[in-house]
Amino acid sequence: ASVTEMLNQLEWRSLVQRRADIRLTLLYKSFHGLVALDLSNDLIPVTRYSRHLHRLSFIIPNETKLYLQQSFIPRTVVQWNSLPASVALAPTIDTFKTGIAALIH
Repeated sequence: ASVTEMLNQLEWRSLVQRRADIRLTLLYKSFHGLVALDLSNDLIPVTRYSRHLHRLSFIIPNETKLYLQQSFIPRTVVQWNSLPASVALAPTIDTFKTGIAALIH
């Protein structure tokens, strides 16, 4: 009986995926003013869009230290920018959570 098989049978997401979901949800809530966490100074919107970026994409901070590269903002912005536009532009938190639950990070 492996843990992976149990997770698949129960249709649970892995711990890595659940942590990513929580980080993305916190960023969504912060951006939409649903929590008292102001990230406006840390999140710089992208000014030049490509087909891989949606209109709520942010510039990924260029950190030189490994511990800073793995911190909340850089790690979450990378995942946020890779979200489909339909998920990132979700009108409600419930729609957003449903959208990220369907993704595999």
